[in-house]
Amino acid sequence: MIPSRQLHPGYMPPSAASNSASAISALTHALQTEAKLLHDLCDVLDRQRIAVAESDIEAVDDSVFVTHRLLLSLGEARKRRRTINHILGEGDDLSIPALEEYFGGNVPDEVRAAAEQLADSARMLQHDVAINRRVLRSAIDVGDEQVRALCGAPTNRSVSYSTAVRPQATSSVNSSILDRRV
Repeated sequence: MIPSRQLHPGYMPPSAASNSASAISALTHALQTEAKLLHDLCDVLDRQRIAVAESDIEAVDDSVFVTHRLLLSLGEARKRRRTINHILGEGDDLSIPALEEYFGGNVPDEVRAAAEQLADSARMLQHDVAINRRVLRSAIDVGDEQVRALCGAPTNRSVSYSTAVRPQATSSVNSSILDRRV
């Protein structure tokens, strides 16, 4: 007969206890690393918004490169965490709520703090991404309007899927960029 304590989700045999301490430390470090990368990504998005506001194309381009690099690093950090999850005897994705179940309701303080830090960083990143989408969409729309005005195309044109015919706005701007009458 199997003793009841072995059926407990957080139970580990004594031989696994020493290995689990290092696995818990590694899990804590992995969660902290992911949280830091997400926080760094938030900082990059802040710099990107400032660059868009200042029309600094080079800084926007740099922010795209840094974002790409951080996303690659984040992917590697997640792979590391999946490996640790396997060491702990779990599947690929041991979600934050599943940590509670895995540890039988007794999540080590350092793991809990790291998991909360990761969740907070993820919420902050989600908020910053939403802001940047609106800022970039607005900047693109303004740029499109300027190009239309420069080329003499109708401005303030709304894009829709309606089949109704809309009257074309007339533009007083000459449609050619170069004046060849000289």
